[in-house]
Amino acid sequence: MSTDLIPSHCRLGLAVQALALSPQALQEPQAMEAALSRALQACLPALGDLAWVDLPSGSHWRRILVSGEPLGSAAWPADSHRTDRDPSLWASEAQRIVRLDGNALAHVQALACGGSTHLQRLAALGVHSLLSIPLCVGEESGGALSIALTTPGARIDEARWALARQLAQLLAAPLGQQRLAALQASARDAAQARDEFLAVLGHELRNPLAPISTALELMARREPERLLQERRVIGRQVAHLSRLVDDLLDVSRLARGKIQLRPECIDLRSIVARALEQTAAAFEGREPVQLVQPECPVWVSADAPRLTQVVSQLLLNAAKFTPPGGSVNLQLQRAGDHACLEVVDTGCGIAASLLPRVFDLFVQGGQALDRRQGGLGLGLSLVRSLVELHGGTVSAHSPGPSQGCRVHVQLPTCPAPTLAIAPQAAPAASGQGLRILVVDDNVDAGGTLAELLGLLGHRVELAADASEALALLPAFRPELAILDLGLPQIDGFELARRIRLQAQWRQLPLIALTGYGTQADRIRALQAGFDEHVAKPVLIEPLCQIIDRLVAASAPRTLREPPAMFLAA
Repeated sequence: MSTDLIPSHCRLGLAVQALALSPQALQEPQAMEAALSRALQACLPALGDLAWVDLPSGSHWRRILVSGEPLGSAAWPADSHRTDRDPSLWASEAQRIVRLDGNALAHVQALACGGSTHLQRLAALGVHSLLSIPLCVGEESGGALSIALTTPGARIDEARWALARQLAQLLAAPLGQQRLAALQASARDAAQARDEFLAVLGHELRNPLAPISTALELMARREPERLLQERRVIGRQVAHLSRLVDDLLDVSRLARGKIQLRPECIDLRSIVARALEQTAAAFEGREPVQLVQPECPVWVSADAPRLTQVVSQLLLNAAKFTPPGGSVNLQLQRAGDHACLEVVDTGCGIAASLLPRVFDLFVQGGQALDRRQGGLGLGLSLVRSLVELHGGTVSAHSPGPSQGCRVHVQLPTCPAPTLAIAPQAAPAASGQGLRILVVDDNVDAGGTLAELLGLLGHRVELAADASEALALLPAFRPELAILDLGLPQIDGFELARRIRLQAQWRQLPLIALTGYGTQADRIRALQAGFDEHVAKPVLIEPLCQIIDRLVAASAPRTLREPPAMFLAA
């Protein structure tokens, strides 16, 4: 064995330099193995005559070997870097002995005994002493460092043990970073797969909801007094399912930080009024919500639809968990520079053990086997996230089961807006008598929408795909088109692009009606040339308002070419 004139701490410094890898290199097995090999080489011969690292690789161990002297292929075959994992040996016979022994100065004489191929190879190399140290990554093993001496009578002394132990810690660090990076990449992939699944789920659920909702509207307009109760039941269930779909997608968007507020200075009393209107159906047949609020405005800087969603969710929760005969109160007041809103009910209450977690995702109180209250445990989690996005806080209080609940929301107030006299708005155009092209491959969805628009006085042509729609344009000369995005062969984005490329249709109002309802879907639709993006199921009144607005718009539209990344293949 050669005499080593370089101090151990200098060799460790060289090993540290060898292991300094970029995040990209950590993900490349060849770069990692080369770095480990350089680190081992930097510590020879102070460490020993031979050194190697065993790394788990699927059902095998991958071995990285360095030596102070050339090794014959007969002594250490070329395929020795790939050894079968033996559950009784861990990485090698010596590792098992060291693990069982636990002695810091573990002098192990390597003998070709017991039929171990590993030890037979060591004996052929003339190894006299061997030490193996686990490479600990957290609380798990990331492999093992082994050092061997070939000088007759040589033993693993305290200096070599200390150097090997420090080197093992150095080697474990990039392995831990590699494992962490792999876990992070796996988490990103899982999050992307989840988001894609939720988007597809939302689309697949919204598609059947659209014709159901439209059919209900048709029934109401044709025979207003017929099957009134049955229509109300179906309408409530469609609305409930639509809210569940929206909640699922909102949870995903919030988790990724994709929800952006559009704040404006607004009177919180108007938010309360909208929420009461939206949740009125939940309080049918029971005591109405008792509202207490000041006579003067309570100004907050808020995204009106999102804050309405918060108040509506609290009211729906109160209605859900308050039995008939109970009461729900909504109180709004200003306290200093904050607005305080409370929803108080006399319902089933919340157990003390559940209160700290009641706003966590998927958390629900115990329910009977029939799950009469239903839900996915998303509502209150959304409430907390949206309130915090507004710079506020939310808390829940309950004396216990069967003793009701009080949810308190606190939001910062803002100065009253400068009032300006708005010009008198002209009456909205009726939009009746328009030629409207509806393109949808879903026969039920397209057919019911076309029929309903026809009842409203429009002349409607229905196309099942893009080719049929393009063929109808010259003769029908539509004044507005409603396109489904998920069309076969040529999708709605490409159809919009082809329509916009024709000079006579560059100003044709285009509405994207689709089951994909995320903000990214909306942006993509607008960039593809659409004037509006509407998620299914759409209510007829908002759709009519959109139609009136687009048709009445006098400003000339210019061609908006979609970026290449948004064009259909």
